Amino acid sequence: MSNFQDNKQRIWQINPTIADIKRVKNTLDIDLLNLTEPDKDGTPLISRLQLDLVLLFDVIFVLVEPQAKEAQITDVAFGQAMGGQAIADATEAFWQGLSDFFQSLGRAELVQAIAKQTALMEMSIQQASEKVKMIDNQQILELTNPEPGK
Repeated sequence: MSNFQDNKQRIWQINPTIADIKRVKNTLDIDLLNLTEPDKDGTPLISRLQLDLVLLFDVIFVLVEPQAKEAQITDVAFGQAMGGQAIADATEAFWQGLSDFFQSLGRAELVQAIAKQTALMEMSIQQASEKVKMIDNQQILELTNPEPGK
């Protein structure tokens, strides 16, 4: 079971069941059982979920919706309580919960796909960070304003 805490210190559990997967499919037309299948643009769902934070949080909300209803929390209130570390924690809980679901289902290829996609995103973020570190602010200033004071 994977948990995360929102900015209001509420604990949410992501422990997907087939009923949750079906609710996501019926509500958002997203089939979590077909993570690696490309959409009409050729992008696999797993990549779309990694790259589109709004889409990911729509899915996460549908997964925790029974808990939210019980606590009388709307999707808007849920979103308003998600920021910074809560987003990072919820994202990690989502992927861990989904990986655990597929592991127990015997779908090793989807567990591996989640691990590969997560590693790819981490590498991509690290690479982008290194590129940003290499930016020479002084050089950019000189290029954009070659004659200071004029």
